[in-house]
Amino acid sequence: MTGTSGYCGPRRQWILLACKVNLVLSATLMLVSARERYNYNSRYPVPNFMTSETNVTFMAGDKAVLECAVENLGTRTVVWRKLPSTTPLTIGRFLYISNDAIAVEHISDSYYWNLHIHPVTVDDEGEYECQVASSDKTIRQRVNLTVLDKKEKVKSTPDIRIFSPEHVNKGHPIQLHCNATGADTQLDELDWFINGHRVSTNFQKGVYIDKTVSLGSNTISSTLHIAQASMEDMGTYTCRTSAAQIKSTKVTVLNDQSDIPKDKRENPTESIILPAANPEPSNSHNGGTVISIQRRLVMLTIVLWIWT
Repeated sequence: MTGTSGYCGPRRQWILLACKVNLVLSATLMLVSARERYNYNSRYPVPNFMTSETNVTFMAGDKAVLECAVENLGTRTVVWRKLPSTTPLTIGRFLYISNDAIAVEHISDSYYWNLHIHPVTVDDEGEYECQVASSDKTIRQRVNLTVLDKKEKVKSTPDIRIFSPEHVNKGHPIQLHCNATGADTQLDELDWFINGHRVSTNFQKGVYIDKTVSLGSNTISSTLHIAQASMEDMGTYTCRTSAAQIKSTKVTVLNDQSDIPKDKRENPTESIILPAANPEPSNSHNGGTVISIQRRLVMLTIVLWIWT
């Protein structure tokens, strides 16, 4: 037995080394496979600005709302400043300068970081910038603010626009903005509809509508807030003014629960199931094939290790 052990010693050392190399390769394959299957890099995509009004006009004394909607913000912060100054007005939700007329409106988990100036003055007129604080200094959007003195006569051009996301994950908030400008008829009301049905504020259902009217510039704006999107919230959204101006947009609700803990999903059993081994696997089964090979390599490693 002693002679046999001495004779097989070098061989066992080579086998042990091979097992260790095999273990490292197996772990590497598992890491690469996991990154491909779950696409970790895409969890933090580059932020981008949603469509919003970049030229706004308000009467002196009214509340000016400068819109800024950012998708894929993640843990980054939104900063507002008035150009050409580099000093921030706001950082996130917090006011950086001493000016009680300025505030940021933001609802948790929403895309919108709107700058409010109330009351707005002629001195507030100018170019403002909404920037995402990051190493990439190019993620910024500018909004031109025009403030009219109440003595000036305003000539309105009829217009109505909706700003909204095209896709929203189920359980996430929805915010839709509607801005309308009237002509000869004074705008004093704006209604919201979902798939033809009128929507009203209902706090129990998480639905809230706010409205801002500017008599001087004959404009009206309204925001429809839905705290948690459900599949029933998918469809066509329409805003209609008291002057019969109408605009519609479509919002798709995605039943994506990948960012919800398994124990809180509607059907916890609907987790990821690895595909069975296939002699001729397609591209959609590559992850299952790689994991199957990894399991065999790990089992072989354990057996060889015990044997040595």
